[in-house]
Amino acid sequence: MRRLVAPLGGLLLSLALAAPAYASDPDELLRKGSALRAEGRDADALKVFEEADAARSTPTSKAQIGLAEQALGAWVRAEAHLEQALAQGADPWIVRNRQALEGALGTVRQHLGSLEILGATEGAEVFVDGIKMGVMPAAKPFRVEIGKRQLELRREGFNSVSRTVVVGEGATSRETVTMSPREPHRPEGETFGTGGLRAGPPVGDPPSVGGSSVARTVGWVLVGTGGAAAIFGGAGLLVRESATSNYNANQSCGQTPLPAECQDQVSARDRWTVLSVASFIGAGVLIGTGVVLVVTAHDDKAKPSRGGLSFVGCSVPGPGVTCGGRF
Repeated sequence: MRRLVAPLGGLLLSLALAAPAYASDPDELLRKGSALRAEGRDADALKVFEEADAARSTPTSKAQIGLAEQALGAWVRAEAHLEQALAQGADPWIVRNRQALEGALGTVRQHLGSLEILGATEGAEVFVDGIKMGVMPAAKPFRVEIGKRQLELRREGFNSVSRTVVVGEGATSRETVTMSPREPHRPEGETFGTGGLRAGPPVGDPPSVGGSSVARTVGWVLVGTGGAAAIFGGAGLLVRESATSNYNANQSCGQTPLPAECQDQVSARDRWTVLSVASFIGAGVLIGTGVVLVVTAHDDKAKPSRGGLSFVGCSVPGPGVTCGGRF
């Protein structure tokens, strides 16, 4: 897909050369970062642009940071920085390059969707793919990359909630989360008699529960689900290649700006790339876990219980103390 990258490279170079030139250090940094981007060293350029923005934040520095993040696939941060730059509508540099910047922002948004959390406990921290997004309640939905994402909510004193969510391009996915309070810790084996007096742990082995068949069944289910995910990923790659071939075969796709038909093919390629990679990763995890469960499962046999005292309870019905037990 080299022909898809070339127009974007020309746009980035023109924006770099259009940066205002002053003698101050931040502007020298902007020129240095633009030169690095022209060489294809986007990660190094991003660091230089961030240094320039820290020295003196301007719409130009925000825009250059956003463009570098776009090149590196940091879609969420790129959207935020490009929006901040475009919000400064009166800035001369933004006025000159608004059309190009809006085009870059549109491309970034093709990789993003919104995730709205409902019903979560106030003060719960929201993590997506291990990255902290904010604290509940949130003023607006969180912007996240499209595809399968791992959502987790944590709060002191409550059980954490973790689940996989699917976020679509330009859509808002809503997840209702209920967090239950964590039960106070009680020492293992500690019980209480009928009269509220503490009794010792039961003597003898509890009956064994045959869980090997359950583990083996779960293992095979995971293997089957992983296989289905792998098939879906393979089908996604075929769809992606079809979109790529259609784009390259369309002579009008070399025009700037891209016709709507060509843009749809680019979006389809990116979307199916994300879905295919996520499916293959999920398939590997599911199949690996399932195989481990099937291999390690063993037959449990109930162990005969040793004789002995299994329960002691005491009460105070009258002027004395009465205790009893089961054997």
